[in-house]
Amino acid sequence: MITMYRLDENGKAAALANAGPGIEIDSRTFWLDSLNPGADELERLRGIMGIDIPDKQDMAEIELSNRLYKDGDALIMIASLIPKSAGRMPPPHPATFIFTKDLLLTVRFCEFFSFERMAAETPRDPQIASASAVFFRLLEEMVSDRADGLESSMRRLEELTARLFMEPLPDRGLTSNSEELAAVLRGIGDLGVEVSIIRESIASLQRVLNFARAHLPDDRKGGMTGVMDSLKNDLTALSDEAAFFMSKLSFNLDATLGLINIDETRVIRLLSIVTLVLSPPLLIAGIYGMNFQNMPELAWDWGYFAALALMALASIAGVWHLRRRKWL
Repeated sequence: MITMYRLDENGKAAALANAGPGIEIDSRTFWLDSLNPGADELERLRGIMGIDIPDKQDMAEIELSNRLYKDGDALIMIASLIPKSAGRMPPPHPATFIFTKDLLLTVRFCEFFSFERMAAETPRDPQIASASAVFFRLLEEMVSDRADGLESSMRRLEELTARLFMEPLPDRGLTSNSEELAAVLRGIGDLGVEVSIIRESIASLQRVLNFARAHLPDDRKGGMTGVMDSLKNDLTALSDEAAFFMSKLSFNLDATLGLINIDETRVIRLLSIVTLVLSPPLLIAGIYGMNFQNMPELAWDWGYFAALALMALASIAGVWHLRRRKWL
């Protein structure tokens, strides 16, 4: 599906959705947005733009030379963005920006929140009336999304930190807290995946912005130098924040693994105590369970009760020793 944005006779931006094969591009058209284009749509767009447009396979290339390059007067930039999702954060998907003198073409194969907001704002905001305005406003929306994602992840990390240190795990005596610790460990793992996705997208946007700053002529920047400087500062700050987040996440991971080791030690301690308490009775039972003929105790009338009493006394002595040493 191709959506065309152009200025009407009154100079106001209007959107034409599902632009068909008879689409006409003139000087008033400033943005073409192609969502899930097929081979025929890509071929039409190649004819409109006069350049080779990357398809879905080309957009998946990771080499920098295949993601940021010039084709004549056109700048082709492929950024890794986070798709629209109501649940767990999906992996990044590429989106292509082709910037010519008066026209911006965006090609994408999934939906993004930033594009949805731009589609709603463009007809209402008179300042969005050129290719450069759309391009840099899209970058601002994407940076805002990455900032919101980091803020959400940071709040979740603070909850996990409080769960580990400020709200101690319930005291279960000698029993295990494995379920609580496993839940915290899964939460840390989920956050690590999310922030890795956000960092990848931030790095991609930084490369796109730096490429545009370096290769866009002044007449095509549309007076957006201040916006580019602001975007650069915001992306640098977000990159630093993401790096700090990962270091804090690593600290929480180390702390969780340490608590898991303590929890395992508690279980081993319980087994050791049971072994210490039961070993003397088992030794006594093993001795008097032997079937040798020359065992005087076998003839005792009260031998059975004496053996039981000796076993109980040995167990009580073991428990008393553990309590005296404060191991129990």
